Amino acid sequence: MPKLRLPFKKKKPSSAYFGLNELDRKIEKYIDYDNGFYVELGANDGIRQSNTYYFEKNRGWSGILIEPSPNNFLECRRNRSEKNAIFCNACVRFGYPHKYVDMTYGNLMSVSTNVEVDLESVSAHLELSRQFLRNREATFEFGAVAKPLSTILDEGKAPALMDILSLDVEGAELEVLMGVDFDRHNFRFMVIECRNVDRMCSFLEAKGYTLLDQLTGHDYLFKFNMAGAA
Repeated sequence: MPKLRLPFKKKKPSSAYFGLNELDRKIEKYIDYDNGFYVELGANDGIRQSNTYYFEKNRGWSGILIEPSPNNFLECRRNRSEKNAIFCNACVRFGYPHKYVDMTYGNLMSVSTNVEVDLESVSAHLELSRQFLRNREATFEFGAVAKPLSTILDEGKAPALMDILSLDVEGAELEVLMGVDFDRHNFRFMVIECRNVDRMCSFLEAKGYTLLDQLTGHDYLFKFNMAGAA
């Protein structure tokens, strides 16, 4: 496995791009074409720090957007094209035993509290989230309807091979991926926020993916080995 480590430094997005640290600009060189299909988890309001809005707005893309908090989900529906299928859910592994995922709202840093998350301290994470709360917003607890990602992909009529998965769910990334039926659903590329890259690589390599690039201090790009899958 490549030993990739970069210092983490936040940069404001340029006027042309919307992703934090310009992730959308960085991944464009790998998906530099029009009319693709994306899936984004942690879609927020559809614009703020979005890794897919640039591709919808400028490259004719569409896809599936998933946001667990109801207030941001409603904003996402207002902000994004009707070409997208937009869901208000928290994605979980197959066999998750509950109807809901317990969550604490922190806007861009909302976090699951009853699934395994790769965070050193949930309380410290939520304290940091206060910087993203907008006027008169506050943290609060809520339940997000739980569904495996493959169930949502079926409901959203996704193709078997999608162009990119953008996965940023505050430490629950592996929980989400354990709800993908990789025999039926795959992605040419995945951009994943992960704090334990060795664990993520081990899981994805078994599914036919290779670590391709480190985009920021904790965002990694994986590529599907389609030749190997064939």
